[in-house]
Amino acid sequence: MEKVVVKIELERDDISTMMHLIGSELSDEQWEQMKGKECVMDDEDMDDQAIQMKLAFAAIAISKLLKKE
Repeated sequence: MEKVVVKIELERDDISTMMHLIGSELSDEQWEQMKGKECVMDDEDMDDQAIQMKLAFAAIAISKLLKKE
Protein backbone atom coordinates (compact mmCIF):
# COMPACT_ATOMS: atom_id res chain seq x y z
CA MET A 1 0.00 0.00 0.00
CA GLU A 2 1.33 3.43 -0.91
CA LYS A 3 1.53 5.91 1.96
CA VAL A 4 2.45 9.46 2.92
CA VAL A 5 4.86 9.56 5.86
CA VAL A 6 4.15 12.23 8.49
CA LYS A 7 6.87 12.85 11.08
CA ILE A 8 6.75 14.84 14.29
CA GLU A 9 9.73 15.74 16.43
CA LEU A 10 9.29 15.95 20.18
CA GLU A 11 11.70 17.87 22.38
CA ARG A 12 12.67 16.89 25.89
CA ASP A 13 10.23 19.47 27.29
CA ASP A 14 7.36 17.81 25.38
CA ILE A 15 8.18 14.38 26.80
CA SER A 16 8.83 15.79 30.27
CA THR A 17 5.47 17.58 30.29
CA MET A 18 3.62 14.39 29.35
CA MET A 19 5.48 12.42 31.99
CA HIS A 20 4.43 15.05 34.54
CA LEU A 21 0.79 14.82 33.39
CA ILE A 22 0.80 11.06 33.98
CA GLY A 23 2.28 11.54 37.44
CA SER A 24 5.94 10.77 36.82
CA GLU A 25 9.19 12.59 36.19
CA LEU A 26 11.45 12.12 33.17
CA SER A 27 14.88 10.99 34.34
CA ASP A 28 18.11 11.64 32.47
CA GLU A 29 18.40 7.88 31.96
CA GLN A 30 14.93 7.66 30.40
CA TRP A 31 15.68 10.62 28.14
CA GLU A 32 18.95 9.00 27.00
CA GLN A 33 16.95 5.86 26.10
CA MET A 34 14.52 7.88 23.99
CA LYS A 35 16.40 10.71 22.32
CA GLY A 36 17.27 10.34 18.67
CA LYS A 37 15.05 7.28 18.26
CA GLU A 38 12.12 6.86 15.88
CA CYS A 39 8.75 5.72 17.16
CA VAL A 40 6.33 4.37 14.56
CA MET A 41 2.68 4.43 15.63
CA ASP A 42 -0.05 2.22 14.27
CA ASP A 43 -3.82 2.21 14.76
CA GLU A 44 -3.62 0.05 17.88
CA ASP A 45 -1.37 2.63 19.57
CA MET A 46 -4.01 5.33 19.05
CA ASP A 47 -6.91 3.22 20.41
CA ASP A 48 -10.33 4.79 19.85
CA GLN A 49 -8.84 8.05 18.56
CA ALA A 50 -7.13 6.43 15.53
CA ILE A 51 -9.56 7.83 12.96
CA GLN A 52 -9.58 11.35 14.42
CA MET A 53 -5.79 11.47 14.75
CA LYS A 54 -5.22 10.12 11.24
CA LEU A 55 -7.64 12.69 9.81
CA ALA A 56 -5.84 15.48 11.69
CA PHE A 57 -2.47 14.27 10.36
CA ALA A 58 -3.96 14.00 6.86
CA ALA A 59 -5.20 17.61 7.06
CA ILE A 60 -1.73 18.81 8.04
CA ALA A 61 -0.13 16.77 5.25
CA ILE A 62 -2.58 18.15 2.66
CA SER A 63 -1.99 21.71 3.87
CA LYS A 64 1.80 21.40 3.78
CA LEU A 65 2.25 19.22 0.69
CA LEU A 66 -0.36 20.74 -1.59
CA LYS A 67 -0.09 24.43 -0.68
CA LYS A 68 0.17 26.74 -3.67
CA GLU A 69 3.38 28.63 -3.98
